[in-house]
Amino acid sequence: MRFGVVLPTYPIGATVDGFVAVAHAAEHLGFSSLWTTDHVIMTPEDSGPYADIFEGITTLAYLAGQIRTTTLGISVIVVPQRNGVVLAKELATLANFAPGRLIIGVGVGWNDREFQMLGAGDRFSRRGAYLDETISLWRHLWTTPDQPFAGAFYDLPPVAFAPLPPERAALPIWIGGSSEAARRRAGRLGDAWHPVGISADDVRTMVSVVINEARAATAQTQPAAGHKKLRQTAGRV
Repeated sequence: MRFGVVLPTYPIGATVDGFVAVAHAAEHLGFSSLWTTDHVIMTPEDSGPYADIFEGITTLAYLAGQIRTTTLGISVIVVPQRNGVVLAKELATLANFAPGRLIIGVGVGWNDREFQMLGAGDRFSRRGAYLDETISLWRHLWTTPDQPFAGAFYDLPPVAFAPLPPERAALPIWIGGSSEAARRRAGRLGDAWHPVGISADDVRTMVSVVINEARAATAQTQPAAGHKKLRQTAGRV
C-alpha cells in the first residue's frame, strides 16, 4: 500500500509557502504522491471549504520543478467544465515538466451552478458523455494527432499537436467518483478507480463493477489476447 498527501491548497488561509513546505516534507518522508484539488468558482452558499482554493493544474506545474521524485496528481479535474483540447495541451505540457510522475484524476462534477458560471451549463446534463469522449480525445491527441477525430462534442481534422506526453496514451487517467456510472467508467476507460471518502468495506463491495467492466472492455477490444491487467483502486480520505 502506498500513501499520498492532499496538499493544503485550500481552504481559507492556504498559502503558497504552506503547500510548498508540505510538499517538500512529504517528499522527504517518502510519501508516494502529492495531490491538488479542483474547483474554480462557487456561490457562497455552495462553496464549503472551496471558497479559497489554488488552481490545481498550475499548482502542480509550479511544484514540478521543485519536487523531483514524488508523483504529482490532481483529484479530480472537473473535465466537463473545460475545453478538452486545451486541457490536453495543459496536461501534455505538465507531463513533460514531470516525466513519469503525473496522474490525472478526472470526474464529472456535481455543482450545476458552477457549470453555469463557467459558461458550460448546457453540458451539465451530458457531463458523463462529455468526459468519456474527452478521455478518448486526449489519448488520440497524445498518440495520433495527424489523424482526424470525430465525436459528438469534438470534430477535428488532422492537427499539429506537440509536445506529446512522454507516456503518450499510457499517461495514467484515474476516474473519480463512487456512483455506479463512475465505477463503470473506471473499468471501461480508466487506469484506476479513484473513490473519495468511502470505507474499505465499501471498496470491497463496490469494486466488482470496475473489474467486470474492465473485463468486458478487454474482451471487446482484444479478444485473442485475454484479459488486460485489471485497474488498480486508489482511494482518498
